[in-house]
Amino acid sequence: MNALNKFLTAALKYDAAGFSVIPVRPRDKAPLPVGWQRYSTARSTKEEIERWWKDTPNANVGIALGHANGTDGRYLFVVDQDVLKDEKRMPILNADGSFKQKGDMSGCPATVSQTTGSGGKQFFYWAPKGYAVGNSKPRPLIDVKGFAGQVLVPPSIHPDTGKEYTWDIDELSRDLIAEFPQDALDALLGEKATSASSTLLPISKVLGGVPIGQGLRHMGIAQVAGHLLRGARTPEAIELARLSLYTWDKEKNKSPERWEERKRELDNTFDSILKRETTKQESEPRKWIDSKPSHASKPIFSSYADIKTSPIDWLWEERIAIGKLTMIVGDPGLGKSSITTGTIAATVSKGGSWPVDNTQSPLGDVILLSAEDDAADTVKPRLEAAGADCTRVHTLQAVRDVNPNGSSSERMFSLKRDIAALEEMLDTLPKCKVVIVDPISAYLDDTDSHRNAAVRGLLAPLAALAVKHKVAIIVVDHLNKNSGEHNSLYRAGGSLGFVAAARAVYLVAKDKENPERRLMVPIKNNIAKENTALAYTVTGAPNGAAVIVWEADPVRITANEILGSMESEEQRSDTDWAVIVLRQVLFAGPLPAKQVFTECKQAGLGEKQVRRAGKKLGINPKKIGFNQGWTWALPDREDAPQGEEAQPTAGGILADTVPIQDTDVAKIDEEIPF
Repeated sequence: MNALNKFLTAALKYDAAGFSVIPVRPRDKAPLPVGWQRYSTARSTKEEIERWWKDTPNANVGIALGHANGTDGRYLFVVDQDVLKDEKRMPILNADGSFKQKGDMSGCPATVSQTTGSGGKQFFYWAPKGYAVGNSKPRPLIDVKGFAGQVLVPPSIHPDTGKEYTWDIDELSRDLIAEFPQDALDALLGEKATSASSTLLPISKVLGGVPIGQGLRHMGIAQVAGHLLRGARTPEAIELARLSLYTWDKEKNKSPERWEERKRELDNTFDSILKRETTKQESEPRKWIDSKPSHASKPIFSSYADIKTSPIDWLWEERIAIGKLTMIVGDPGLGKSSITTGTIAATVSKGGSWPVDNTQSPLGDVILLSAEDDAADTVKPRLEAAGADCTRVHTLQAVRDVNPNGSSSERMFSLKRDIAALEEMLDTLPKCKVVIVDPISAYLDDTDSHRNAAVRGLLAPLAALAVKHKVAIIVVDHLNKNSGEHNSLYRAGGSLGFVAAARAVYLVAKDKENPERRLMVPIKNNIAKENTALAYTVTGAPNGAAVIVWEADPVRITANEILGSMESEEQRSDTDWAVIVLRQVLFAGPLPAKQVFTECKQAGLGEKQVRRAGKKLGINPKKIGFNQGWTWALPDREDAPQGEEAQPTAGGILADTVPIQDTDVAKIDEEIPF
């Protein structure tokens, strides 16, 4: 990974400190992994964390509460002190600016705390040894979050206010978390705290005859999983069964294996038994006729002579088809979202003419899923600046779930779980012509975006929905980090399955000859002969929104030509920072190459970044004698001190100027041990 974003950096830091980290939907409080409660018992791994934030880079950071946060068996829980709020969820303040009312924290010891994005406080505690704390509301404006619960931590963003969570004085550390005294905890909860062992099923008693020991462990796991899953119908019951299986394994199987390996075996067996239980048939046993099952699958087929031909229905003639999946990819900050909202959504909502081609758009409704731009301060101003009919543009804000106890909760839309909800929305908008998903990576749930089969399985129902409801579905994605790949088909984020599933794919990039000019270039278009690119610039409207200004004529250039000379925004940002650091390191004069890499590493730079910055600065490493290695210095045109200001080198005479080339990297590596 070239540059870790702030969410992943924080997640890895919490993991290194011994906390069980989970990803939470961007600007939301709903965890992303299905069955995330298991991380209250077993810590997430570094590999899981890196994969999660690779799939959803802007995911909030959560910690699954419980005894997974450490090795001493103590339960981590949080006391949440809320503030009195109005009907719009805004804090009510006194005349002096103080909060009107805060939750009563009397009896709670001092400990590490954070301020939430809504102005409340959250205090982190260890439960008394041997006891667990669940989830409850013991006092007005006080919530207790414990076992099988989770809490957001900095730099997470609050869904209502858009503000970051922040640590009050000290950052989260195991040593700074106070243990809550038993008597004070009983007083807070209004009852005696629960023994940790009683929060789990009494499986040690009911499964006394299960085989354990060497060679019998797998059989035992299968029997225990089957017993625990018998009658488990809700997600909560299933997760409790999984946690109980973990506990049984730790109590009965004193295995020397690392917990990660044991957990993998437990999960695989559990999931296999779960699949078997959920697919059991309630009907009579199969009846066999001539060795073939009576319900055998039967083919559905027809002759092409009987199939009636139909023309392709276009949203944007020769570019975006109705009933098909279209993809727009590119680096951040180039106007992809302005294209989808300010051009596509606005044009469809008023039945206007498309830019450049001057063809007519059908008039219809638009459904917009936007995870990265705020609806009120960004998306709507863009629509208004483009003259959209906002009554025809609709945002899918969330999905409401009804819980087993009759209560309801809201969470972010998921392409994996909520296609039925999207279809219900389409049923209420029969004149809808386009659905925009921006970016698709925010709505993948726990789908592995790097597995072809998983991606195709996710997109197939979406494509079927496009055909059934006669809508164009447009998804937006970022380019992957492989800026060395010049074949445009391989540059969309995640699996090649995204590009394969889409009927048309467009690359958005900067014009290398004009940094203000942008290009929208077809990567593939399987259903049309039109293959010209479009050019545009991004300007500001009077209301401050971004506006796309399209050039009048199409452009003849291919996506592969652009990628051949394009450096990703992330790589360019890395290089610019590396140039600043390298110039500062060498400001006082020449230094040995090994020292250059060491000092740059302290600023968070890798060797490749430093070498790339060296090329950009035009640095020519020089050899010191025969055995002293290489030295680096800023070229004369830079601000390097001259004469008396320059620092002497370690020894020897500078000679044999050698420019930095890719072929010289191996030479430098041979001479500089890292």
